[in-house]
Amino acid sequence: MSATPLALSARWETLGLDVDTLALDEAGTLVRQLEHGCTVSVQGALEATLAASEGDSGPLTSMGSSISIGPTIGQGGMGLIRVATQHALKREVVVKSVRLDVNQQQATSHILGEAWITGMLEHPNIIPIYDISHQDSGEPMIVMKRIEGQAWSDLIGDGVRGDAELEHHVDILRQVSNAVHYAHSKGLIHRDLKPDNVMLGPFGEVYVLDWGIALAFDTALTGLPQASEASQLAGTPRYMAPEMVALDRDALGPRTDVYLLGAILHELLTGMPPHEGDTLKALMHAAYASETPRLDALSEQGLAAVCRKAMAREPSERYPTAEAFRDALEACLHQRGSRQLAEQAHENLLQLEVWLEGLDEGLPDKGRQRAYELLSACRFGFNQALNDWPENPLATEGLQRALSKMVHYELEHGSARAASALVSALPSRDPELEDLVERGAQKTRQAVARLKELEADADTSQGARVRGIGLLVHGLGWALLGGALGYIDREVRTLEHGVMVGLWAFTLLSMLPFFVRLERFIAPTRSNRLMAQSGAYATATYLCLWCYSWALGGDFLTTLSVNMLVGAFGWGLLALIFDRWLLVTCIPLLLAALAFPQWPEVKFEIMGFAAAIGMAGTGIAWSRNVAISAPDAS
Repeated sequence: MSATPLALSARWETLGLDVDTLALDEAGTLVRQLEHGCTVSVQGALEATLAASEGDSGPLTSMGSSISIGPTIGQGGMGLIRVATQHALKREVVVKSVRLDVNQQQATSHILGEAWITGMLEHPNIIPIYDISHQDSGEPMIVMKRIEGQAWSDLIGDGVRGDAELEHHVDILRQVSNAVHYAHSKGLIHRDLKPDNVMLGPFGEVYVLDWGIALAFDTALTGLPQASEASQLAGTPRYMAPEMVALDRDALGPRTDVYLLGAILHELLTGMPPHEGDTLKALMHAAYASETPRLDALSEQGLAAVCRKAMAREPSERYPTAEAFRDALEACLHQRGSRQLAEQAHENLLQLEVWLEGLDEGLPDKGRQRAYELLSACRFGFNQALNDWPENPLATEGLQRALSKMVHYELEHGSARAASALVSALPSRDPELEDLVERGAQKTRQAVARLKELEADADTSQGARVRGIGLLVHGLGWALLGGALGYIDREVRTLEHGVMVGLWAFTLLSMLPFFVRLERFIAPTRSNRLMAQSGAYATATYLCLWCYSWALGGDFLTTLSVNMLVGAFGWGLLALIFDRWLLVTCIPLLLAALAFPQWPEVKFEIMGFAAAIGMAGTGIAWSRNVAISAPDAS
């Protein structure tokens, strides 16, 4: 169906419609004309409703209940509305009758048709018809419930302001949709849905009025105007669907009313009905084109999308039923709350991004607590939004962005384990980020393994018993050696430098096999290597000192004292670096160096006894696995 004005004019010409003769009433609705081919005659309808007995004063209803008619409270294009009292039930009602200044046959047909249709629709959002009777003049009189309130259009005339007010009006539209869906279930379409035709009661009641141009799309509803027989343009052009303007009988149906519901939603969102035009013909052409440009600039894109679908130019593209339209409204209101939560969470997300960008690169941990506070606020808001609406794209994107930001922060400044936990919480997988986290986790695992190796390497408890036994045996060996050397020096011959050089040279050579296969004797940790290397270095130092003294002709006793002092300071330095128990070895050597000048005749016994006491003491401590780490190793 082409949307061009020429196509519409051609359609009117085919149908024999002269649009130039059409006029609008004060409500902006096309002036109603009697539908050609009405299947029930007005006279027959009046005769069917006649039930009053002659001689009674005042009109009676068909049930014989007397009513008293009061003043006029309103009038429409063809009818007059007056307040009345129904005495039998002691209630106020209103009666609708034909105006005297209009075509009586046309007005009577219209009023009766509206009464029959409304009488079929017993629904909380449709005014109930109590009875059809007649006046003394013979014109029909419709008795219906009296409602008080105001037209919906009066409330939205100045536009809808604020979220709460919009939700209130959308809820009214939802109730209107309920009434329309009920009418569709009865085979009827309204054709003139607009805020003017909705009445709001003082206690929240919502009534859909003016069923005067309703049509039956169910052919089983005989006696009512049929959509398939519609021959006149009817409705309110500012809201009309394209098929109404083109009088496309095949397309007139429930989706036509869905379009009108969408047109009301358009007015709620934009403050204006969807169609505009300087003339009636221009207005009709706008309705036929069915364009909705005002919706494009709205922030309420959820409701705008519902409106666009309901007002699709092709009926097949609209919601299939008023119920589906209502469900879409309800879902949108539900989603609207979710979107608001997501928007609030996005504010926290922006703060998080600004905070992370402003962190001092030299002190990245300083802002960690605040970063996680903002992340928690983000996650809470986005998760609440997703709980209300799992498909919320704004919440999904925001949560993804917030978690990704913190993943990068943790990878750069924090923990790969924390980054991995954050990645697992992402609403959608990010293979690239997962790869980054895996590489970071691998580096962390390597670093942890390296730290464990270093920790094991620096553990002084590894091989402590072996070292202890070794020192204990070494100390006992020095005690025996000192006694033997003392005896030789006093009883056999005086020992000189050459003996000590040979002794230390032999000791150094005997240590080589041990160094070559260190791992066979003891765990090759840093501590054990340090001890072995220190022992070899000390032995080489003693050898060099004796060679140097011998070459210079130094005094034997002095050289021996210097050797003991060097040994004491060496063991003391090793105690500070490695293990404080080595001070047990250091102190006897120091005392021995001081004792040599006092008792030179037993110098070798003093040397052996000091070495035995020191090494044996440290060895016993180690053999019991009692190792106290140095301050900088703890």
